[in-house]
Amino acid sequence: MTKLSYIFIAKFFFLYGCIDLGDNPPEGLPPNIPYPTTVSFQKDILPIFNNYRCITCHGDNGGLNLSNVNKLKTTGDHKPVVIVGDAEGSILIKKMRGTAGFGTIMPPEGMISEISITKISAWINQGAKDN
Repeated sequence: MTKLSYIFIAKFFFLYGCIDLGDNPPEGLPPNIPYPTTVSFQKDILPIFNNYRCITCHGDNGGLNLSNVNKLKTTGDHKPVVIVGDAEGSILIKKMRGTAGFGTIMPPEGMISEISITKISAWINQGAKDN
């Protein structure tokens, strides 16, 4: 076999070994990759709630209160709003994505960025700690 043949074979295996799998991971891989760092309610989540003005309606005015972790876990008309360890099952995430099946998407002015929802989801999946 010539050197050119070896190069051709190597290119063939390289090109076909790098097939794009798209949005569907291979079977057996977990669908959710863990968030790379610990998410803090005070440093990461509360600023998101403030930035999107969630606290304006969901502060100390009654109903759901997002101003601190204890109130977030214990207030609201549809409890529990946060299911610790299960972001996708939590009403908070469903309301932000518009998949709750009741009421309106939150915030009503428009969707929270997917980056912010991912960070809030990670915080819930990490235990929704008061940190």
